[in-house]
Amino acid sequence: MSIDVSVIVPVYNTNKYLEECIQSIATQTIFDRMEIILVDDGSTDSSSKLCDSFALTYENITVIHQKNAGVSAARNAGISKAVGRYIGFVDSDDYIFPEMMERLLENAEKTNADMSVCRFVHSLPDADINITYPFPENKALSRDFVRGTIYEFLLRYESFNSCCNKLFKTLAIKDSKLLFIDGRKIGEDRRFTIDFLSNCGEVCYTSYSGYYYRPVATSAIQTPRTNYMDTIINQHYEDFTLFETLGVDRKTIEENSGHKLVEQALTAVHLSENKLKGKPRQTAIKAILENKELRRFVFENWNSLKAGRSRYEKLLILMIKTKSALGVRAVMLAMKAKNKLVRSKAQ
Repeated sequence: MSIDVSVIVPVYNTNKYLEECIQSIATQTIFDRMEIILVDDGSTDSSSKLCDSFALTYENITVIHQKNAGVSAARNAGISKAVGRYIGFVDSDDYIFPEMMERLLENAEKTNADMSVCRFVHSLPDADINITYPFPENKALSRDFVRGTIYEFLLRYESFNSCCNKLFKTLAIKDSKLLFIDGRKIGEDRRFTIDFLSNCGEVCYTSYSGYYYRPVATSAIQTPRTNYMDTIINQHYEDFTLFETLGVDRKTIEENSGHKLVEQALTAVHLSENKLKGKPRQTAIKAILENKELRRFVFENWNSLKAGRSRYEKLLILMIKTKSALGVRAVMLAMKAKNKLVRSKAQ
């Protein structure tokens, strides 16, 4: 059997969502030309048995059982076993729509692209958001387009980071000896995507929404912690190291990564407020407000940061600018009260 697409699924204690995830891959329109590699990363719930059950049911599903080593090691184990011409990744708490792999593969073959990208749906508590990209559709996007438009988009926005709404040409991965950074738990897919783009040829994009991303409380990003700002600022500094090496000028990096820094800081404020309590919340908020790089960018770009934002966002950025922890708390509580009132009226 000729395998066109290898889909790698790292699995760790996601029995609540795992069956839906695997079924969504097994019902792809080109499933007879695919393989699924389930990498059980030392699960302690029933996920391991569920993986084995699917492997007994489908001849093109295989399972790798390993001691817990993290998502990067799990994906790397899958890459080492993949035999398909293209490799895709699906997280075990998400699912994909029936034509995703066919659409991505068809576009990649038509354009001879090394990376094929589609839209994805981001699940939020109140609504599902369709994530799109401002790229030409169904055509080969050149190396110059990657170095310009896509690099700048990666610097400014987070929605292109994921490896899960893409197909990667296997030969390009293995020729460049690309792997996920072992031990890295946050931002590992972004780094892999950037490393692949720096080594690959052309890219293609389809407006088909193929992937359903579901943030869950147990994921690395959603796990409550006091060091949100450390993660954000480390990525900001990494951007300079990575993209200067790739030929992007420092001014472009500063402008785009700086705006993303502010967006991520606002998200960190929300996470700190909603997931932490007492002293840990105070510690997390204080770290955000006292970060010198964030405050410098806010002061130097105050006018452009206010443009097009809601009154609520402007107030939060102002609280960062004035380093007011009490102000942040007051704005957050006022917004919570407003949202609660809106929901009660809707009922």
